[in-house]
Amino acid sequence: EDIPPMQLKDGVFRCIMQLYDCLLTEVHERCKKGLSLAKRLNSSLAFFCYDLLSIIEPRQVFELGKWRHVNHKIPARLQGG
Repeated sequence: EDIPPMQLKDGVFRCIMQLYDCLLTEVHERCKKGLSLAKRLNSSLAFFCYDLLSIIEPRQVFELGKWRHVNHKIPARLQGG
C-alpha cells in the first residue's frame, strides 16, 4: 500500500532545513581542506534529500535546495563548475 507523502509542520521543516544547512556548510568547509571528503559528504547529503523525497512532499525537499541556493553562495567546485 502506497502511503502519500506528508506535509511537515513548520517547526519540523525548520529543523530539517537547519540540518541541511549545517551539512552543506560542512561540505563547503571540507572542500577547502580536501575535495575527496567533500565529495563523499556531498553524496551523503544527496542521498539524504533523495530519501526525504519518499517521506515528505517533494515541494518541501526542493525548497531546501532553493533556500540554500538563494541565501548562500555554493562553491563552483561543488556545482560541477
